[in-house]
Amino acid sequence: MGLSTSAFESLIIASVGDMFFVHQRGIRVAFITFILNAASSLASIICGQITNSLGWIWLFHFLQIFTVIQFILMFLFCPETTYIRDAAYDIDQIQDENFEKLAEKEHRHETVDEISRTNTSTSAPVPKKKTFVQELALYTGIYTNDNVIKMLLGPFVTLLNIGAGWSCICSGLLCAWYVTSGITQAGIFAAPPWNYNASQIGYLSVGPFVGGAIGSILIAATSDPAAKWLTNLNKGT
Repeated sequence: MGLSTSAFESLIIASVGDMFFVHQRGIRVAFITFILNAASSLASIICGQITNSLGWIWLFHFLQIFTVIQFILMFLFCPETTYIRDAAYDIDQIQDENFEKLAEKEHRHETVDEISRTNTSTSAPVPKKKTFVQELALYTGIYTNDNVIKMLLGPFVTLLNIGAGWSCICSGLLCAWYVTSGITQAGIFAAPPWNYNASQIGYLSVGPFVGGAIGSILIAATSDPAAKWLTNLNKGT
């Protein structure tokens, strides 16, 4: 479950990177972080009520119900976001950013004349947006010609990067912390002298939920303005 959940969570962040500019990602990542981390405390509160009222077996019944609903919503409303774009725009992956060439390309797009409108321009035409039905296709084409072995080893090689390794360690410690704390507090407060029932143990997660909500709001309100401010200090880069 940990492996599959980690892959799922990483795809969410990658999708945000695919669809939004740097100065637009802060509020969205903050919302995702709130759902993945702080909202897990809300789940403890709800689960405590369910266990106390209907019995623990109903936790698994509700899990199955919402898993099926989630699968249907994913299939219908989470289309493929990978897009094959001009290599000049891959400024987050290449060492030589070559902003002059990118600016020239953008200028050509802004000053399109009759010659370019007759498809004699060297710029590739922008493909039409897919319809809702087309986005439901199970196969949408080839997005890379890399060797399969290379793609399988890629995530492990990425961990050799200091930034990627640090991110994995921080994320792993965070997950371990709130999962372990939830399990530990159930073992502590269900025993004497507290003798809390399932519902009361669930209420112990109100604090982390409220704190996570406040933290997420602060980050959502400051991340994007900070990115814009730092970009201005760095002369637009």
